[in-house]
Amino acid sequence: MKENEFVRQNNQKWSELETSIETGERNPKKISRLFIQITDDLSYARTFYPNRSVREYLNGLSRYLNNDLAHKEKFSFSRVIDFFVTVLPAAMHASRKSMRLSFLVFAACMLLGMLTSLTDKDFAKEILGWSYVEVTEANIKKGKPMAIYESSTELKTFLPILFNNLRV
Repeated sequence: MKENEFVRQNNQKWSELETSIETGERNPKKISRLFIQITDDLSYARTFYPNRSVREYLNGLSRYLNNDLAHKEKFSFSRVIDFFVTVLPAAMHASRKSMRLSFLVFAACMLLGMLTSLTDKDFAKEILGWSYVEVTEANIKKGKPMAIYESSTELKTFLPILFNNLRV
């Protein structure tokens, strides 16, 4: 498509966006829709008209909107409180069935692991590794059950657990 045709085809929505900017209109759905269309047109213009004024024009519009949207939101402690008081409980309520199911699966697997450990004394050693269990049992006898983690960094602790979980 030639540049003139591209401009003629999209000029109305660009004018609509300019008018929205000039009047200070704050309809989020409309501004969002126009911003998406402008950035789509900008991508097209960058591809087919890289050194033309239409690309610069669209880049300016999208930059203005991006800066305008990014800098309008000020931090508000009340929004944080609102998130924990209203938004998070509503999301938890909406996903209560999935949460309940995942908890039941987790509890069933934990119960299965406990029952298996009670009936087969070597089960934990097979899952966690013989040396890990023996060192941990020795540390428990010394009164320091977490001593196995004291001498290493987080990464040195994380990697063996990761590789063990991948192996299992």
